[in-house]
Amino acid sequence: MNSVNSLIISFICKINKHYMNFPGNIKYLRNKKALTQQNFADIFNLSRGQVASYEDGRAEPSLETLINLSQFFKIPIDALIKHDLTTARDGAFIQIGNNRVLFPVLINENN
Repeated sequence: MNSVNSLIISFICKINKHYMNFPGNIKYLRNKKALTQQNFADIFNLSRGQVASYEDGRAEPSLETLINLSQFFKIPIDALIKHDLTTARDGAFIQIGNNRVLFPVLINENN
């Protein structure tokens, strides 16, 4: 990972620590696809240890890996990072063009 990507990811993680749902989301999505950590690692040219570190929150993926995960799961990067996908009902995902996934937005007085 180049230093700029690393700096960007670290910066995002530090600023948005309370929004960081990436570890749980990756594990959740991997399990929904019935993939072992090793299968998942093989798909993305990672080591099984890297996958475990992502899922445990001990490491952050490169920007390139985030893009690959986004494309594989057809979910925007910000959803992978900020939103707790484990609490979404399956019916909350709406398929749109190019098989992308749209998350309905809840509008209330807090946003």
